[in-house]
Amino acid sequence: MYSASFGAFLSKHRTTFPIQEPIKIYKNGRFMKTGLTKKQKTTAIYFDENSSMIEVQTHNTDLKKRLSTFAAKYPECCRQIDDDEQGGLTVEIKKGRLIFRLTAPYSEERKQAASEWATRNGFK
Repeated sequence: MYSASFGAFLSKHRTTFPIQEPIKIYKNGRFMKTGLTKKQKTTAIYFDENSSMIEVQTHNTDLKKRLSTFAAKYPECCRQIDDDEQGGLTVEIKKGRLIFRLTAPYSEERKQAASEWATRNGFK
């Protein structure tokens, strides 16, 4: 019977992807690095049932700003643990501070009501 926690398994067997070379564009007689491709700019969330922390690795600018602001305001709940120098940020955040929200698709009636409301209130 396997007794080690899933978190211990992940920390020993975390899947990593090789970092590919940045896109290079030829300009003014030489190549310029332009950073990672959109496909390479990922967000990964790691957690297990045993640990009280969640690890978030992201290249998403909005999420990085939100996490950095949260970490500055609530250092007891969140802290930056890495900056990969290619636009990626890794933070550790306490469970219960990060949520996942699933939203069902809008019904046709709800779409119609929202459209009518927007028209009445000057939105296009």
